[in-house]
Amino acid sequence: MKKGSTLVELIITVAVLAILVTISFFVFGGFNRRQSLEQKTATAISFLTEAKTLTLSSRENTVYGIHFEEELMVRFKGETYDPDDSSNHATSVGPTVSISDISLSGGGSEVVFKRLSGETDNYGTITFSTPQGESKTVTVHASGVVE
Repeated sequence: MKKGSTLVELIITVAVLAILVTISFFVFGGFNRRQSLEQKTATAISFLTEAKTLTLSSRENTVYGIHFEEELMVRFKGETYDPDDSSNHATSVGPTVSISDISLSGGGSEVVFKRLSGETDNYGTITFSTPQGESKTVTVHASGVVE
């Protein structure tokens, strides 16, 4: 009786391992995409809440807002967004997630909060998505509540 493995057994073992690795890659890749999508929407909610809090606390005696672009969110001071203002605080959304839809009342891509009330005239939704079609939406209500 011969001991050891044949070439056929070795090829079958390698093929099974390759299939398992491929399946694991796709399962964990999907998990990472969903985690990234969750993280970016949580960051957007945090950014919006921070801008509202800064406005309500009258920090530097001004209002704050968030400007949205396809791959960028920028917290800014004042009634309007100035991309050259050195006090802007930006964070990237990409590369695995992008802002696919900005639907705010009055159009535009900024949410600015009002002093004393925390309300906004720029209420609506911001949708974040992955290239694979997964998406998550952040809603800003007229009252300034973000969810």
